[in-house]
Amino acid sequence: MSQLQIDRLRNRVGRNNVLTRCECFLPGDDGPEDWSFYIKPLTMMELVESRQGRKKGEQLTELETTVKLIMVRCLNADGSRMYQSDAWPFLMRMPLSELTMLAEAMNDSADEEDEVEVDLDVKSPSKATKK
Repeated sequence: MSQLQIDRLRNRVGRNNVLTRCECFLPGDDGPEDWSFYIKPLTMMELVESRQGRKKGEQLTELETTVKLIMVRCLNADGSRMYQSDAWPFLMRMPLSELTMLAEAMNDSADEEDEVEVDLDVKSPSKATKK
């Protein structure tokens, strides 16, 4: 029976690999610059990875965790990671307002997906609508 359960888990993992585009425009010298990226649904593994420090036992601050989450979640259109470990010092030197814009783009995308679930009315025969 346990082998059957592991097969079910194996089949379940990877089902939610749909890429969602997160639009983000940061201020530039010649007007807004397109910093848009893609994300997949957040997994526990990504969350744990975003909280791990560089050294064993190191505790990251909330802001450092947010930067690490940006590194882990921001993807290119082909699903590959947009930022590698060498991006850390550059992201840490970006203005906080711009990092906030990147993080908010990620959250806005996740919120739109959640809104559909929240608006679902079991008693209603019509489909849910986005707010």
